[in-house]
Amino acid sequence: MNLFASPPSLYRGLACFIGLFGTFMANRLPLLLGGLLIVLVIMGIQGKLREFARFGLTVLLHIGGALIVIWGFVRKSGPNGEHSPEDGVLFAVLTILRLALLGAIFLVTVLTLSPDRLSHLLHTFGIRGWALAGVISYLNLWSDFRRNIKQIYASRCARRLMPDRSFATRLRQMPYTLRTLFISSPMYSLDRAQTWESGGLIHRLERLDKRTSATEDSFQLSGILLLALATGWAITTTVYFFKSE
Repeated sequence: MNLFASPPSLYRGLACFIGLFGTFMANRLPLLLGGLLIVLVIMGIQGKLREFARFGLTVLLHIGGALIVIWGFVRKSGPNGEHSPEDGVLFAVLTILRLALLGAIFLVTVLTLSPDRLSHLLHTFGIRGWALAGVISYLNLWSDFRRNIKQIYASRCARRLMPDRSFATRLRQMPYTLRTLFISSPMYSLDRAQTWESGGLIHRLERLDKRTSATEDSFQLSGILLLALATGWAITTTVYFFKSE
């Protein structure tokens, strides 16, 4: 039996929140690498490594390249004020790993849920109505980013602002890409949520949730194991965080 295939929705949600907390508390390279390795193993068991690879190629690669250039070669220092290119590169790597781990945790716990189970999970935490539409819409930001990146590159190529689509060219275009992404994508998600609510989709999801809560097929043991891993990870990172203070 695949222990990580179908944990109960409530356990998924709790593991997600605890895992995210542990990720934000992690401030050392070995901790982030170890946490990412554990989540990748779980992802491999679930058969979701291909989805994470697409996330890495379309999002992490571009953002990571920009961070390394900015902190390691432009500012040549980290945010702690130490004027050292190595310190700037280390900060950029830690940021990339933290973003990768955040995305991996979401993919393992929440993004693998079917729409009815996701709706059931959000209802369990008291999220309903317009708030439910907003959360579900913002969970699609990854897909929005990928689509918008392609549109931005196509638009800039059409206006001859990009000579080609090589990695070096895309890296130089990253400031324009990030600015557009973080302005247009959230606004598009908000508009989509309003459309869903006005069209009655959220009301239908709430009715579907009543049936899902009674027929959800999940394994209690897998949920306990997933929650235990997230709790152990959060405790470990918190201890090391306060040790470094």
